[in-house]
Amino acid sequence: MLSGAEVVNAKGVVASEAAPNSTPVMVPRTVSGKWATDASVQLSREFEDWLAERPAPARDDEEGDESYATFMKQRRVQQDADRWQERRLKQWAARGAEAPLFTPHQQVEREFRHWREARGKLNHVSNRADFQMDRERKRKRAAYAAKRAAEGKPVRERTTKRQLDVDFKKWCKILHLPGTQDERATFVSACKLERRRAAYKAMRQGNDAAERMSTLLFRV
Repeated sequence: MLSGAEVVNAKGVVASEAAPNSTPVMVPRTVSGKWATDASVQLSREFEDWLAERPAPARDDEEGDESYATFMKQRRVQQDADRWQERRLKQWAARGAEAPLFTPHQQVEREFRHWREARGKLNHVSNRADFQMDRERKRKRAAYAAKRAAEGKPVRERTTKRQLDVDFKKWCKILHLPGTQDERATFVSACKLERRRAAYKAMRQGNDAAERMSTLLFRV
């Protein structure tokens, strides 16, 4: 805003009454011809800075949205986020605790972004569903490990199903198989048969050891 010692002529030039020979300053006008306020001048500068910070298009034929309406929409979203963050910090301060760096929603989004980058996947609905399943699986595994640790019991590194999946992939790689469902069924049947043989062998060894022990006792 103009001070009392400054006057504006018809051309929109500000001249100081105390220093009439000073360098004149042009006062901007709005589209309707009115004198621009400090708020409108600041908004115009923010729009210019927003245009300067816009990323370059990935392709020459790609056109970015650089309209004033898009700028105002993003500005309102940012202002709402800033106000919400300020209220969040005040609420944590009222509790006498320090606010965490990220909210639960922000933490999930960060994990999803890292999950996609590690696998080279895009932000798709199906990929988000896979991420949620993987995240829930890890949560259950951590809860199970905490429960076993509280009970003083060892935690198995791999469950039977996970170990079976790992062994099946190794088996397909050795035999150069594509890993179809029929091949998996064959592999599972072979594993069950091998487990039965191992159990029967262990039982026979136990019986043989018992027979040898009984023979020694009768000899005594």
